[in-house]
Amino acid sequence: YGNTWRLELNNELYEGVRFAWIHIRSLKSPATIKSPRLICQIKPTNYEGSFSCSDTLLTRMWYTGAYDVKLNLLKDHFGAILMERSDRHSWTGDAHTSQAASMVAFGNYDFVKTNLIYTSTQFNGIASYSLYWVLSLIDYFNYTGDKKMIDEMLDNVCNKLDMAYNQDGVTIPGLSFYGWDERLGAGFENPNCNESQNAYKMLCIRTWEEFSKTLLQTGYPDLADKYKKMAGEKIRWLRKDSLWTSTYGVHAAADAVNAGFTNPAEKDKLWQTAFSDRLQRMSYSPFNQYFIIQSMARMNRYPEALSTINDCWGGQLRYGGTTFFEVFRSSWNMISQPNDAPVNNQFGYTSLTHPW
Repeated sequence: YGNTWRLELNNELYEGVRFAWIHIRSLKSPATIKSPRLICQIKPTNYEGSFSCSDTLLTRMWYTGAYDVKLNLLKDHFGAILMERSDRHSWTGDAHTSQAASMVAFGNYDFVKTNLIYTSTQFNGIASYSLYWVLSLIDYFNYTGDKKMIDEMLDNVCNKLDMAYNQDGVTIPGLSFYGWDERLGAGFENPNCNESQNAYKMLCIRTWEEFSKTLLQTGYPDLADKYKKMAGEKIRWLRKDSLWTSTYGVHAAADAVNAGFTNPAEKDKLWQTAFSDRLQRMSYSPFNQYFIIQSMARMNRYPEALSTINDCWGGQLRYGGTTFFEVFRSSWNMISQPNDAPVNNQFGYTSLTHPW
């Protein structure tokens, strides 16, 4: 456009930018480049929610998280800015945390509903993502009371929950992915490791339990009883091994606590074995960290949870982030200067504006 160059990867100009280069082909005398501009388009969204507290860094984390999600709102669904891998669709599991943040920050329930419908037949080939979709539907219902949406999606949800139940009770094949943390199999490298297996089983129990409560609220008592019994059966099977709590790492332990069945003694054992070490309760993935801090809150470990929030998301701000990353290690801040290129890993470049 005259002397202006603009990257246009789609007609509506929805796109993220990672880096920009200015190539000088020939220069015979000194020149000055003035006022380079970058214009990005996102879906217009108002801040309906707000947060403020005495800890200014925590307040900044809240708004950075909200802004991060806002930047990833596409025309009609939640997206992800992954420059190298060219993902531009809604990852069903990623959307669980994104939609949760979005409803709090923006109150855009209609848009969340649209994304739930859009992703209702998707799970990206990842077993846990089907269940995160159900948890997102429950979140949406709890905010809106939209019983019609539950009615319309009932068969879809039941198919997902029944499929999870019919998996082998000892070894679930084909998890595909549970998280980027090495303890979860380092993404797609070894996703069927014991920790991911245990975490997935706990996620199943949680989803059966929580949807059972939703079914009672929406007038489906028989179905509610069915999924309540499914959860109870798996819990009884788990407790046949009195030492089960000693075999769970922080991810599986978090999912167990979030499932809502653990008693005080079990929570105390899980805390000692999986959470008490400040380093070990940090996940490589802020997505999985979401569930870890949820479980810490359920155990009334608020000071430790706030410390972990500071280590994970506060650490990213200290690193120089103005949005949050796909993965992060606090140790990066010990060896890197602010805004140094992050370490590459098993999935290539680290996304620096990841909506989870």
